[in-house]
This record gives sequence, C-alpha cells and structure tokens, in this order.
Amino acid sequence: MHFGVVTAFVEAAVDVLAQELGEPPQAGEMRTQRSTHATEEVTVLVGVTGHVRGMVLYGMSERTALALASRMLGERRTALDEIVQSGVAELGNVITGIAGQVLETRGITIVISPPALLVGNGVTFSTVDIRRVTVPLVTQAGNLAMHLALEAASPQGGPHRSVAAETSALSPAGYSATAAAESTPAGAGADAPR
Repeated sequence: MHFGVVTAFVEAAVDVLAQELGEPPQAGEMRTQRSTHATEEVTVLVGVTGHVRGMVLYGMSERTALALASRMLGERRTALDEIVQSGVAELGNVITGIAGQVLETRGITIVISPPALLVGNGVTFSTVDIRRVTVPLVTQAGNLAMHLALEAASPQGGPHRSVAAETSALSPAGYSATAAAESTPAGAGADAPR
C-alpha cells in the first residue's frame, strides 16, 4: 500500500504540472529523510488525514513560483503578490486533491486541509517521527521538491506507518514509467541552479 501512496502523488504531480505547463516534468531520484527540514523560498503545505495522514509540502524558489503562476495565469507576473501566492497554493492543493482521488480508486480515503503558504527561505520545521519521501520535479518553469511526510494505516487497521518505510528500495524507474517522467541528476532538487 505504501508504494501506491507515493506513486499516487507522483502521478498527480506529473499530470497537473503537464496540464498547466504543456509538458510533463522530469521526476528525480526519490529520497527518504528524517531530518529537520528548512523550507525553500516558497513552500506550499497541505495537511492530510484519513487512511493516510501527515503533510505534503511543495517547495520552490521565488523565481519558480513566479514562472509557474505566469504560465497558469497566462500573463507575466513579477512580484510574489497575493495572486501569485494564491495560484501556487492552489497548485499544491490540486495536486494533493488529485492524488486523493487516485488513492480513493485504490480503497484509500484521505481528507485534505486548505493549503498554507510559507514564504521565506530557511523556515525550519520537523516532521518529528514521520520520515519524508522527497521527489524532485524539474519543469520548464523551474525546479520543485515534493515532500511527502505521510503515514498510512495498515490494511488490518493497525497503527499508521511512514510511507517512507517501504520506499527506500524504489528507484526512479519504479515510478517514472507510470508518471511518464525521467530521472534527473543527483542533487537536482528545488534549490538546484538552472
């Protein structure tokens, strides 16, 4: 079940970004992390409850946020104003919502919270005991990092377990065919130079 959770989010991200940008992103190598996380310049946070619980974060540079919003709105945006912030937050909300729809077809129900937006590089937060799965996404608008700090309930109704616990053996090939994405070089996360 855990692999299905991660792939649902990767599929949703690839589909939504391809629709918004006209070209699918490339998904980089999936990593698991337990450390405290410092946010990128712009980070969308969406809470998740239900059979899967935790949070999903979409981190990017301000430049990427502006480029994404410009593409989504069909007009050049040069300031991280309320319209850009709303557009980027909604992008994270849509990706998470579509992942929820995919999971629903697999018998996994989630409820998502309205998105929150953190602006400012280096805001530190911890997912405490939940390991994060991080998937870099390289788009023509810039790089994003999708962080999945999620726990899934066991099919037998036992305690929730981190989805990262069973994904460490996965390679990009394990999800890129489904998501129509290719691997990126190591280190090509949200902060990698373009």
